[in-house]
Amino acid sequence: MTRSRFLLALALGASTCFLAAVGHAGIKAGAAQQDITPPVGHEIQHYFRNSIGVHDPLFARCLYLQDDEGNSVAIVGIDLILADFDTCDRLREEIRK
Repeated sequence: MTRSRFLLALALGASTCFLAAVGHAGIKAGAAQQDITPPVGHEIQHYFRNSIGVHDPLFARCLYLQDDEGNSVAIVGIDLILADFDTCDRLREEIRK
């Protein structure tokens, strides 16, 4: 799997894992996390080599908030070292959808 396909799959997976929204005082919130740890042997970009093991798992996490007027924000955190501009632009577009 190429790096960009991996990142796109990650964004789509994280965006489909929202928990049921719970409302308090007009605010709805949802949160999700997805383990994105690459398998051993997968090419990683830290010194551009193949993974030889897992020290700590990697996650994509998202917090989604929406008020009763329909204004919303999604805060996405991804445990990655780097991604090129094209990949980031594609991720932003998928998240907007």
